[in-house]
Amino acid sequence: MLVASVDRGGPHLAEDDVPGFGIPVFRSWDNPRAIYYRRMNDIPSDWGTAVNVQSMVFGNTGDTSGTGVAFTRNPATGEKKLFGEFLMNAQGEDVVAGVRTPQTIDQLAEVMPEVYKQFTDICAKLEYHYRDMQDMEFTIEDKKLYMLQTRNGKRTAAAAMKIACDLVDEGMITEEEAVAMIDPKSLDSLLHPTFDPAALKKAKVVGTGLAASPGAACGQIVFSAEKATDWAKNGHKVVLVRLETSPEDIEGMHYAQGVLTVRGGMTSHAAVVARGMGTCCVSGCGAIKMNEEARTFELSGKTYKEGDWISIDGSTGNIYGEKIKTAAATISGDFDRLMSWADKFRRLQVRTNADTPHDARQAAAFGAEGIGLCRTEHMFFEADRIKAMREMIVSETSEQRERALAKLEPIQQADFEAIYEAMKGRPVTIRLLDPPLHEFVPTDPKDIEELAKEMNLSVEHLNQVISSLHEFNPMMGHRGCRLDVTFPEIAKMQTAAIIKAALAVRSRRPAWKITPEIMVPLVGEARELAYVKSVIDQVAKKIIKAAGSDMAVLVKMNMRDGFRGGMEIDETMQVAKRLECSGAHGLVLSGGFVSKAPMYVMRGEMPIRSMTHYMTCWWLKYGVRLVGKWMIPSVPFREAYFLDDALKFRKALDMPLVYVGGLVTRRKIDEVLNDGFEAVQMGRALLNEPGFVNRMRMEENARCSCKHSNYCIARMYTVDMACHQHLQEELPDCLKKEIERIESRG
Repeated sequence: MLVASVDRGGPHLAEDDVPGFGIPVFRSWDNPRAIYYRRMNDIPSDWGTAVNVQSMVFGNTGDTSGTGVAFTRNPATGEKKLFGEFLMNAQGEDVVAGVRTPQTIDQLAEVMPEVYKQFTDICAKLEYHYRDMQDMEFTIEDKKLYMLQTRNGKRTAAAAMKIACDLVDEGMITEEEAVAMIDPKSLDSLLHPTFDPAALKKAKVVGTGLAASPGAACGQIVFSAEKATDWAKNGHKVVLVRLETSPEDIEGMHYAQGVLTVRGGMTSHAAVVARGMGTCCVSGCGAIKMNEEARTFELSGKTYKEGDWISIDGSTGNIYGEKIKTAAATISGDFDRLMSWADKFRRLQVRTNADTPHDARQAAAFGAEGIGLCRTEHMFFEADRIKAMREMIVSETSEQRERALAKLEPIQQADFEAIYEAMKGRPVTIRLLDPPLHEFVPTDPKDIEELAKEMNLSVEHLNQVISSLHEFNPMMGHRGCRLDVTFPEIAKMQTAAIIKAALAVRSRRPAWKITPEIMVPLVGEARELAYVKSVIDQVAKKIIKAAGSDMAVLVKMNMRDGFRGGMEIDETMQVAKRLECSGAHGLVLSGGFVSKAPMYVMRGEMPIRSMTHYMTCWWLKYGVRLVGKWMIPSVPFREAYFLDDALKFRKALDMPLVYVGGLVTRRKIDEVLNDGFEAVQMGRALLNEPGFVNRMRMEENARCSCKHSNYCIARMYTVDMACHQHLQEELPDCLKKEIERIESRG
């Protein structure tokens, strides 16, 4: 039974006795704003809310009464000084409504010195008791002070850093407690350029798009990559505005402060490339009316022309039609101090994605423990490289491809050397080429004509080749491992570049431990991997033998396919033993072929309604909706669901093993590691809670909040993966019900 307490000695009321005015308060738990707030802050919906019914105190009884709001420290800067406002002869809503201009909290000392002294004493006691900055509301009724509420105050990321460090210096909290006080999500804003807070407060939002790549950017509008490059080289700051970007725009994107597109989502070319570059990007602002010929666009009733100033916020998606001052990100002062404490107490290491030497240097500066994914296809977009890449793609013979690849190998090697140098001996995982090939081919008739001439081909024939590369579903097309099976010359070139780069850096830096980690992408079956692995081994052994060196190679494999006719564990065990005998230094153990038996790999129930909601092909949408539950049978989720299979591999093999599948708690991760596995990998747990790794450092019984609705899995077939708990948009009721139904089953 819900109970609402009445202050000042009044009775305690049962739910049935709560006056009518209390009912909306209870119901407010489920209003749209409350739901959005819970989703944003990861607050479970089943907690419910409490309501205190109290007799009122009045701040509007005359000049000896008043009300106000205050913080024990400045929530914007963290300065240790009372920060707040009050109004005399007013109620609380008058302070926040903006109808009257309040006085600063310091002025209360002049208006009511005794009350001010009492208030400051209480503030000090509250902060000391809760050991954190307090956000308080108070009322003065006829010179008597009433404290209405106190809570830990919200603050900016910069203020959070200062407050945490100051509390340590004041002896109120430990260094470990200071680290735990910081919301990991807030740190992102400190790792990218930011707008000056005072200037941003005055600026007007003229439009919004998708927050595709974080950071703040301000510059003059340009409408082409060529202009962006030229203007930037002449000292101008520019923002590249395009309907959508393509590989031809890569150089301009590199020189631009930020990128704004009319079309495209979170996985569009602009979004993916900008994130890889660390460049601010707002994509998919459909409200923009573009006129490319006139080099203008219209937004919110105003026309912007080339050269006009604009500002974009890639962390919020906001667009400002004016110049706003920005500040570069740095790790110094309180930020650096807090990160050093985090390093002291952490138990896990975090790698980053980095595709270029610049990205690697930035990652190292920000404290990355290594690179978990280096996407080599992102290295070929620049103007001096994309021609050779295109030449390789449209080649019709092995000899032609080898000539094109010969141009790319020294470029690749130089990039890898620079990445190894930037990481200073930290581990680097390099993924072999994995592009949908159509992203690299030219679309401009002039570029097509130029490439045809270089390749000694007719324009008509080249257009046919380009057209043949287009795929209905490029995510499952001719790419990844299949590309290396078809064209082993690519794997040979990239392996040579990786191994040569590692050997070169090792010779210059003998104190560094350089161990190349080569990832073979999108493996469908063991034979594909075995073939590509043999190509890698052949090239690597040859180069290593010539150099008189040795280095580790990790292989990811399925332990069984999970469908009738697929490979079973006795067969894959043979493959694993052959890999061990052939010189592989470690295996990453997973299970299942995702396209054939998705829920064997992911476990749980596929939310068919969510899956079809995002499909654009009408017959596929309704076909899957009709028969999907029979096409994709459910497989119950259990923690560490591949562990039984993996333990068989652990027993049979002496090589290092990495376990994958169903890890959602620290307890189970510890168990797996104690069973003799060298490392573990997680997927949905980190998608649901990106800061889960950091939380596990602090909590012995940490568990991620994923309830296995598999909404994220359903999305991945058509749009970018995302946990429903972190979406900004409101889901349709039918999807909410489906999620609730699946999650209610536990």
